[in-house]
Amino acid sequence: MFIRPLAVLAAFLAAGTTNAQTVKPAEAPAAAQPAAQPTGDPVYEAPDGTKLSVVKKSKVTITIDIEELRLGSGPECPPGATVMINYHGMLENGKVFDTTRGKKPVNFNLGQLILGWQLGIPGMKVGGVRRITIPYQLAYGDQEIPGQDGEPLIPAKSNLVFSIEMLAINGKDADGNPYPPKEKALSRVEKDNGLIIEELRIGDGAECPPGATVVCHYRGVLAVDGQQFDSSYDRGQPATFPLSNVIKGWQEGIPGMKVGGKRRLIIPAELAYGAMARPGIPANSMLEFEVELVDIKN
Repeated sequence: MFIRPLAVLAAFLAAGTTNAQTVKPAEAPAAAQPAAQPTGDPVYEAPDGTKLSVVKKSKVTITIDIEELRLGSGPECPPGATVMINYHGMLENGKVFDTTRGKKPVNFNLGQLILGWQLGIPGMKVGGVRRITIPYQLAYGDQEIPGQDGEPLIPAKSNLVFSIEMLAINGKDADGNPYPPKEKALSRVEKDNGLIIEELRIGDGAECPPGATVVCHYRGVLAVDGQQFDSSYDRGQPATFPLSNVIKGWQEGIPGMKVGGKRRLIIPAELAYGAMARPGIPANSMLEFEVELVDIKN
């Protein structure tokens, strides 16, 4: 999805004075204009250091139009949450530039998106559908988003219209249950070091040896609350890496899988990142991964 963070000023404040003078040629000096009356606001310094009181205030606001199409249930989405959604994005002329129609829902952290989403999504509930019209200042501003055909996908200064369906907030449905629901495990093994391996699907391809370079799809969440911190599915392509370069929980939990198989790994902090915090992962966190083995490189 072409949703990217952009530093945009959400509101602009302006203050100033009005100084009107009239000069009449060949006549006595014009009477002095009455001074603007102070509003009782604090005194500020002008650029030359002169002390001045505020004599007039004005404010320019930028508005996001929010239209509720269906109200959801459960807790409201807080600012900065990780959300699972379906969406349909259009220009004001109706041209579609991005959509999840016919695709899987996506997970986003609101703090990583354009300001229009950061401001327009909080308050939604699971199951709700909302239409938001975002002014270009809170979208991509003067930036043009190019399309694959060489034409602009999103022209500069484009207002954007989204319909959004909320499926989960911080990995939970309206009743506080994990979403998407966990697959039922075919088997479960708990090792002495605390690593739990649940077999979700048995593959029919080659078996992964220790230290191999693997190609896999995965989704990682915090075991304590199900909040997602990483997903190859959201990036649209599997990840490739040698097992020797990943956390110990993966080094022990992946070997023995067969290509086409799927496992759930519940990894204690000691086999993950321990006392070291990572983006989206507090220190001493137990982690949970669902891993699909796509291929083995060696």
